[in-house]
Amino acid sequence: MSNDSLEESLRDLTLQSIQDHPTKPKEQIALEFFELGSKKELEGSLSEAVGYYRKAFKLDEKVDLRYREKLVSSQPAPEKRKDGIIYDQTKKLDLSKIKVEPLLKSFHDSVFHPIDEEQPILLETLPDEVITNLLDTLLCMDGPSWLNFAMTCKKLSWLGFVQTANWQRLCMLVYPRQVYDDAQRVLNKVTADQWQMVVHWDHDWRKMLCERPFIKFNGLYISAVNYQREGGRAEFSNQWNLPFRMITYYRYYRFFPDGSCQKLLTVLQPQEVVPKFHRNWRELFGPSEWEKVYEGTWSMSVDGSVQCNCEGPVKMYRFVDEFQIVNGGRFARHHKLDWVRMGYIVKETSEEGDLEISNERSFAFSRVRSYTQEQAAAPINIHIT
Repeated sequence: MSNDSLEESLRDLTLQSIQDHPTKPKEQIALEFFELGSKKELEGSLSEAVGYYRKAFKLDEKVDLRYREKLVSSQPAPEKRKDGIIYDQTKKLDLSKIKVEPLLKSFHDSVFHPIDEEQPILLETLPDEVITNLLDTLLCMDGPSWLNFAMTCKKLSWLGFVQTANWQRLCMLVYPRQVYDDAQRVLNKVTADQWQMVVHWDHDWRKMLCERPFIKFNGLYISAVNYQREGGRAEFSNQWNLPFRMITYYRYYRFFPDGSCQKLLTVLQPQEVVPKFHRNWRELFGPSEWEKVYEGTWSMSVDGSVQCNCEGPVKMYRFVDEFQIVNGGRFARHHKLDWVRMGYIVKETSEEGDLEISNERSFAFSRVRSYTQEQAAAPINIHIT
């Protein structure tokens, strides 16, 4: 059951209606409250999650144990979890010991082997040049599709990952579309002289793609912010501890290759915002003033420092956000934006100031799954190992 339908079914329940429910015991309803709280917690809506957890424990003190039992029972038997081989969860493969480049190069003489010899695959009848063109087309259209196709077998891995031309094409798709500030513009000569930048990375296009930061365009950067705010005691209350409220809101940023950007501060969750956050957001969001998207410009340096200059809720100010592009993990290169500074400029006096960012959280990139014309001209999003 989806979050929306589950939340809809539980929204109007009272203690009395739960006690008199014709089909569900209170333990099952408590489990549903707990599941919804878990989903809300994963989405970053901690205040709503706490509310659902409280309702669940009020109905059943052991609901957390029942939830754990349900998760375990939904998993396949241990002997079936890995192709009939018993999988010991205490043993983990250390993938860092695998040397990827020598392994890929060992696939040089690999050939296609169909599972059913009576039904040979079409690819084995094609010369390598044609398959390389197919990979190149996928690479230009959709990075994840190219990646998944190239990982299908040893032969495709050799053609997709070892050939220098593929990594060069990726760099040519990504870096010429970055918007560099005036001080860094002279360094961005990939389109004029494609070897001028790669020389700094030992003429290794893959190394440059791994180490040289870039902004991704076919999706949104999302920051989920949670913090506690203390409340006040009710009159004549003898309560020792102050109540608190969990505040949850989201910041969204979207960048475009022409140097423009959009930002939004809202309580709306990503599943509501991501499908609508396009250039025509006015048509998709509606006239609500609190859902207003602010327009601005952005630029970056070669080392990954990003500066955004946008309008905001105070008309006399121009807001300046500064970030640093960082990795989101070993397999998510250039995936996050860490806060460096949140500032403002008074338009009339050019006076500058800083705003507090102690409650703010980093932005993580989320790819837009639907393919649109807007994304067709954007650099692809790939995970580089």
